[in-house]
Amino acid sequence: MLMRHLRYLLCLACLGLLQAAPAAAADSPASWQARCQPDLALESVDFASQSGDVAEDDFVVHLNWRNGQRTRLALPGAWYLQTEALSRRGGVCSGIGAVHLPHHTLLLVLPWSGRPGFDRLSAVALDLQTRQVRDIQADIGEISPDYRAEVQPERYSLYAIKNWLVHADGRDEVQSAWLDVAVREGKIVRAWRP
Repeated sequence: MLMRHLRYLLCLACLGLLQAAPAAAADSPASWQARCQPDLALESVDFASQSGDVAEDDFVVHLNWRNGQRTRLALPGAWYLQTEALSRRGGVCSGIGAVHLPHHTLLLVLPWSGRPGFDRLSAVALDLQTRQVRDIQADIGEISPDYRAEVQPERYSLYAIKNWLVHADGRDEVQSAWLDVAVREGKIVRAWRP
């Protein structure tokens, strides 16, 4: 397990994604905000550790709507991570995965610490017209060490860990694949690509 974690940190360093999985709690803020594009009904998403110590895995997440409404998401406490790696391609909010989908839907993909293993992702579907949370999935999978993401017209695709293989000699190996995340009839759906 320790070797897996060290390989993970090395891979992130090589990819320039180390800020997605801080090696020490001191390097990560106890509160931060993801700002969204000005044309969205959602203004920002706030992440705050209740204790002020990120290692306590006690962050709460709030949505700040442009009309002044504030909504607390029913997500379990975790150490939510800020990373531009998720928001670079087609994202509409900084520091998180946020994709504007058809039918006034916003899909949020939120990374959180899976230490000592790989970081994990939560997904939240929002109705931008009614300012309602449509669906939440607290854990949609592990971030692959060779993480990448694509925004498609009706889905967010990410390269995630599909399987762990343990060899007879004790070595473990990650099998990654494309995971498509979409929202259909207000529900988050996931499908692995063949």
